[in-house]
Amino acid sequence: MLWFLALASKARLIIDSYTDAAEGLLEADANGLWSMTRVVLRPKVTGAADRTQLEPLHHRAHQACFLARSVTCAIVVEL
Repeated sequence: MLWFLALASKARLIIDSYTDAAEGLLEADANGLWSMTRVVLRPKVTGAADRTQLEPLHHRAHQACFLARSVTCAIVVEL
């Protein structure tokens, strides 16, 4: 979220609110070891920007975020 808000600010887009209904799937492997296997992000953004402006920002924010780049499971963003 912070990367997204920083990029939106740099693009001079007004963001009134940002919420996310994130979900993660935790599964055991064949050895019984648990790990996250999938994360789904569902960001909801309100403000002066439209979807065509927001989608590229979400993509760029995901690329810039060191936490997102460190996660080894699949991350799906549902806009």
